Amino acid sequence: MKNLLLSCVFLCGSVLSFAQVDPNELPGRDGGTYTSFDEYDYTWSVVNCEEGASINVDMNPDEELSDQVGVFTTSACTEEGFQCDMDFVPMDFSIRHTFHVQVWAPAMDKKVVFKIFEKDNPDNNHVVEAMTTKAGEWDTLSFDFSAAENGVYNKWSIHPDFGSETVGEIWYFNLITVARHHVTYDDGVLFDFDEYPNYMYMWDCSGGAAEFLVVDNPIKDENNMSETVGMMVTSVCTYEGAATHETFVPFDFSQGAVFTIKVLAPRADATFRFKIENHLDHNNQPLTVDVQTTVGGEWEILAFDFDGAQSDFYDRIAVFPDRSSEIEFDEWFFDDVRFTGQLTGVEDRVIKVADYKLDAMNYPNPFNPTTTIQYRMAKPSNVTLTIYDLNGRLVETLVDQHMAEGEHSASFDGSEYAGGVYLYKVQTDYSSLVNKMVLVK
Repeated sequence: MKNLLLSCVFLCGSVLSFAQVDPNELPGRDGGTYTSFDEYDYTWSVVNCEEGASINVDMNPDEELSDQVGVFTTSACTEEGFQCDMDFVPMDFSIRHTFHVQVWAPAMDKKVVFKIFEKDNPDNNHVVEAMTTKAGEWDTLSFDFSAAENGVYNKWSIHPDFGSETVGEIWYFNLITVARHHVTYDDGVLFDFDEYPNYMYMWDCSGGAAEFLVVDNPIKDENNMSETVGMMVTSVCTYEGAATHETFVPFDFSQGAVFTIKVLAPRADATFRFKIENHLDHNNQPLTVDVQTTVGGEWEILAFDFDGAQSDFYDRIAVFPDRSSEIEFDEWFFDDVRFTGQLTGVEDRVIKVADYKLDAMNYPNPFNPTTTIQYRMAKPSNVTLTIYDLNGRLVETLVDQHMAEGEHSASFDGSEYAGGVYLYKVQTDYSSLVNKMVLVK
């Protein structure tokens, strides 16, 4: 965990100060991320409150997602909240319209208001509400601003527990992002590099020759007449690729779960991997499909079927050309990522989803004083099983070794610990999960 950059509490009207950011480099313009308390140094202040409320930056109660988060403490005010004092580029809701906010609430069914407004005319605003669905753990709230006017609003504020007079409740916030529609154009196109050249970035490589670039289309043919395309140059890394900067509205797979992408490979019979994941934690139940190229030196359309995948969970994409190969300086080109729903004539090149989902549970739960944590591994891997308290402090490491696939278990003895809620984390090379358990004394 990183050292705390700043931790202070201030009354309404005071300000938490950070270095300012060049307006030309404001987040949200390309990547869709407006706030990550780990990454962006901003000025914050309390709004709509006379006294008692506070906003500060402190440690994440669940250190697995990020190190630092915003911490808001309520007062008796009913409409209090906090805002980023920076002005943003006026928001364009024709491209992205759904704000996602990570929230750690003290209770369920609490109203949270997200307000966007015009700096020079605060009365010109648009408000969307959401209700918390979890308590004492991270939840993602969504706020749909598709009805908001484009290019007008350049500030926002968040109002926890709106309308309530609670005093001294602690709320945690992090990772405020705005997502694109997942189907914006005809034929289900998610993005291409002619319109969004800065859409992807290099992913998962330890260095060397690998890089991701946006370049002129080297071969225009009937399968791809685009002017610009993405290009991956490979290295000896076996898991290099490119991922989308921003998130999509979580995909609905109820009517089909097929993605397609145009690929120009250096040769036939090479593996191209397509991955979908949840942006809050890319190790949280990711799904991948591997497809073999059939030609080299010309464009073809590869299809990836995620049949059976959970709807309304996966919101980000990554691609891995030449998966598992250690060939250096190969050039792969790709373009035109689509969410088509159904297969369209390329079924023979789709193989089964490589589902590396990690499962775990403990029993009994609640327990006193011992419980057994059972977990299932889809393939061999290094694994750690660790116990944390709700403040993110490590309590005990139960497992730290390489293990075979299949069912495993470990016991936790809480005799020497205080009663309450504890978290156990199972971490493998390919996935991780965190569950809660309750020690009763």
